[in-house]
Amino acid sequence: MSAFHYASPAGQTTHELDALVAIIVADPTGQHYLWRAGWADWRSWDVIDEVVTRVRYAQAKAEARRAVEREAVAARRLDEIETPDADWGGTGPEDAGPEDAEWGAAKPDEQDDAEWGVAAPEIEGNNSSACRIRLISYGAKKIAVIKVTRAATGLGLRDAKNLVESCPAVFPRHFTEADATRWRSDLESAGAAVEIERVRPEQQATVDGQEPTADHVVELLGLGPRKIAVIKIVRKMTGLGLKDTKDLVESYPTVIPGRHSYSAAVDWVYELSDVGAKAHHDKAQPAPARAATLTLESYGARKIAVIKVVRAATGLGLRDAKNLVESCPAVLDIASEAIDQTAAELRSAGATVRV
Repeated sequence: MSAFHYASPAGQTTHELDALVAIIVADPTGQHYLWRAGWADWRSWDVIDEVVTRVRYAQAKAEARRAVEREAVAARRLDEIETPDADWGGTGPEDAGPEDAEWGAAKPDEQDDAEWGVAAPEIEGNNSSACRIRLISYGAKKIAVIKVTRAATGLGLRDAKNLVESCPAVFPRHFTEADATRWRSDLESAGAAVEIERVRPEQQATVDGQEPTADHVVELLGLGPRKIAVIKIVRKMTGLGLKDTKDLVESYPTVIPGRHSYSAAVDWVYELSDVGAKAHHDKAQPAPARAATLTLESYGARKIAVIKVVRAATGLGLRDAKNLVESCPAVLDIASEAIDQTAAELRSAGATVRV
């Protein structure tokens, strides 16, 4: 490629394309005129396609590099905030530098009670007014949102950072309506998008600090356009293998195995909805009483045939049916009216069963 002749107020010079791009990137608003052998006249750089393309590419690379540097600076600030004041050479606000002012350094006597003097506020008033905060997105000021999140939840720096970066996410505690409104205002002032949800009576155990009752189930009603994302979430919910999860998901509408607290069930529904699936939660129905049970004592010499019968009778996936059969003696979870037929099929496959 032939060199360009370059004209600027300082005079005329000759440059290869790479050197010329560097000159233009350094002064993108300046007047840069180019001429090459065979051209009738001088041309502005921004009407020469090959030059414009290379300049735009160089500018994009430079901006990406600056973004990485900004993120690294922000990460260093987060790390430095965890460092004790003694490592900064300071002991309190009077010694605080610019970073302390941005984040709000705690006085020494406050740090014994809570880092930065941040303590998780208690729920006050009637539990029926309890609310929870859902962080939808953190916007452009992530550090500011992390700071408010720490103050609202009492989490440590790393946990608060992980919570913010995982949004949409629910704060791991409940608030009075007044406190929830105040924290939402602070979060929105920091650029975050936030929702407040009223805590229903089913969730009162979590408000009182007790273990929530796992009495809710999640039903998958539709997949939406992102089936793989739905499969990943359901695998996380159930611990099933990939093929069993895929079979379960593709059999919708279906109840996803497992029971959850009300709060956890709501979160699973939100997570599925975020990837385009349709799901809802409901209180689990008590299992019907059975007049008889079927116990697989041993599977005999034809294990594969027995696994097929167990899969057909229980609706389990291949891996789960195989694990169940290999764990015998095991009780099969089937309807009482199907026990006699299943027992006969298992005996025909060589298994030993007990009703």
